[in-house]
Amino acid sequence: MKAFSMSEIAYKEFLKFLEENNVTSKSIRINLAGHGCGGPVFNIVLDEQRTNDEVTKIEDLTFLVDKDLIAQFGGFTLTCDEENGLGGFDLQPLLRTDDGDGCSTCPGCH
Repeated sequence: MKAFSMSEIAYKEFLKFLEENNVTSKSIRINLAGHGCGGPVFNIVLDEQRTNDEVTKIEDLTFLVDKDLIAQFGGFTLTCDEENGLGGFDLQPLLRTDDGDGCSTCPGCH
């Protein structure tokens, strides 16, 4: 199982996004941002490699994922708007957890 994957279309769109935002770092971390009522929330941050990272190189970009996240979520896939129709990028784990059944406080859960 790969720690991280994306299609060629997503790669090109992501690279364009980085260039448009003047991001020069090519080292990208997949990060657990926290837990919401819908389950775990992931984000992408600029970072350097750490000892517990699984490293995936896609052309000239390096994606870093902590091995503990891979053990828990199986790896991650990034899709772009053209693939997902969401109006942007979508980062999803390969394995889903059942810890996000919604809550009574946010209107989007019911």
